[in-house]
Amino acid sequence: LSRLHSNTGTDDFEGAAWFLPQPLPTGGTGFQDLFHYYDSVPLDTCQNVAPDNTGTDFAGRDAGESIVATGPSGALSLPKIPFGSAIFYGGAGAASVFVPNADYVVSANGGPDIGAFTTTIGASGEITSMISPDMWNPLPLVIDRSAPLPLEWTSVADGRDVFVWLTQEGQIQAPFMAADKILVCRFADDGHAEIPMDWLAWFRESEPSAQDARLIVRKYKWWTFTAPGGGAVLATVDSTWDAIAAFE
Repeated sequence: LSRLHSNTGTDDFEGAAWFLPQPLPTGGTGFQDLFHYYDSVPLDTCQNVAPDNTGTDFAGRDAGESIVATGPSGALSLPKIPFGSAIFYGGAGAASVFVPNADYVVSANGGPDIGAFTTTIGASGEITSMISPDMWNPLPLVIDRSAPLPLEWTSVADGRDVFVWLTQEGQIQAPFMAADKILVCRFADDGHAEIPMDWLAWFRESEPSAQDARLIVRKYKWWTFTAPGGGAVLATVDSTWDAIAAFE
């Protein structure tokens, strides 16, 4: 579940779900280990990571007609979306349905593969604005690799840090899908940070007119629960600013 702002014009509360026959590997580990990795990044530092999705079976399993997340300001429905032989769940709703630090009851009536379930997960705080860089208007957001990248934001605190992803090439919807280059940084939620030039130089200059990168600034919480027939399920709730970008 994600409270999403994007320079493509998205400003909503949305979600996606799928139940894999096996965990997504990341260097031989699964989703849960991936978030353990992000949480282990030292404060005020950046690390590169390249998840390996090769050999993963994305044929999602059927948990019924929809998954519903209900919070104090309404509900977000994620209807079933058949995609060839795969099954996904996804939907978008009003931004007002997201309430930072609130609890959400997530439920499904069950289907042929996954039985009925109900669980409660807690939302993250919220990044209420990105002061610098402007992640709302420019498309693409141009990032200068020859200078540090300052970040400035306002937020509703949740006792957790702010995570930043810079990605380039490939399918680049961090943190789930692999990219050619992924940089993850962790900063205290004090409203300002800086990505050093040395790390930005790790990326390639974008081709003219290319929009081959993303800057993602996010607060998130993650939870696990057990669904009948689905084993351990990872759920995340986040507040995200997501800008399509290019490097110069």
